[in-house]
Amino acid sequence: MKLKLPYVIERRAKGRKYFYFRIGVDGEGRGGTLVPLPGVPGTRDFGDRYEQLLAEHKPKVLHVKRGHDAPGTLGWVIQKFCAQENATTSPWSKLEPTTQAVYRRHFDWLREHFGDMLLAAFDKVLMRRVRDLRKAHPSVANMTVDKIGQLWAWAEEYADIVLPGANPARQVASLPVVTESAPAWPRELCTGFESCDHPRMVTFYFLARYTGQRKGDCCAMRWSDFDGRRIHVVQEKTGTKLWVPAHIRLRNYLASLPHEGEFILTSPKGGAYRKTSVTNLVCSIASELGFKGHSPHGLRHLAGASLAEAGCTVPQIMAVLGHLTEKQALHYVRQANRIRLGDDAIANWEAADNVVPLQVAVGTDDEQSAAKLENCTGKTVAK
Repeated sequence: MKLKLPYVIERRAKGRKYFYFRIGVDGEGRGGTLVPLPGVPGTRDFGDRYEQLLAEHKPKVLHVKRGHDAPGTLGWVIQKFCAQENATTSPWSKLEPTTQAVYRRHFDWLREHFGDMLLAAFDKVLMRRVRDLRKAHPSVANMTVDKIGQLWAWAEEYADIVLPGANPARQVASLPVVTESAPAWPRELCTGFESCDHPRMVTFYFLARYTGQRKGDCCAMRWSDFDGRRIHVVQEKTGTKLWVPAHIRLRNYLASLPHEGEFILTSPKGGAYRKTSVTNLVCSIASELGFKGHSPHGLRHLAGASLAEAGCTVPQIMAVLGHLTEKQALHYVRQANRIRLGDDAIANWEAADNVVPLQVAVGTDDEQSAAKLENCTGKTVAK
């Protein structure tokens, strides 16, 4: 049986087998220094010495300038992973185009910085180096490590190369990521946006606000997808197919909208809007209205919150927004429950204090008079 331990070669002399660890091989795997290994593979002495030499010399043995396309290098594995010829084994062909674009950004960075290194050179020490090079953006760093892990797992199974040890991407810790979800739009921003002097972005607002779909899905909506009551959506991110019932406000708005082209949200050139253009325009208008930091995705959160506050169940929210798991829908429901429970709690508190409710309009002279009365007498006036 042929020996398959990396960097170990076998020699025969006088009817005996001798094993050596080769250090300093060239780009073609030739030459280098031969270090004798004790015993034979499978014995303790052999294994201990082999592991010691591998740990000491693997970076020197494996970090060889070979060119991105040399077999066994990271660049070569990326090329094979994305190749059409490997569509049956690689998950690449099954990814959505937007997901492929994300993968491609990480792959391009890896090819630029580590493409000429043999994949087998990647151990946990090198993986930490890769991660820390991108630590300014922790989520990006973690995803880059994950991509190497995916390449390793695929190459080990299908690329016909020998990889030593366990998958190194599984041996390093992820960087902590502090994420802040896009804030849901407040009522004042919604009111101002509906009245802004940009009718195309007002159309986007109504689509996003009353379907709860992501900006890319709103940009892709066609008039042919709308049957007068529902809009057919194939979500760009997940591929989920939905028939989203159109809210009455959205139906009334679309009824008054001229059909300028194939798409409901038509760009000035007559085609579909680009997602980046929508983001830039919406954020700019929100900033002008005094709500800097609010983005298009905040309308999706607002739709989820509105559904939950209306008493919708988790499955109902998932049916509209297209979530594949209950996690985000549960968040909306819990948030709505907190609001309702808070209102009920204060009402109970006021009742326990025997507060007499007064009909006082917020911000009026009556409210100011009530506040003065409260300060002077110590008696609580409900507003």
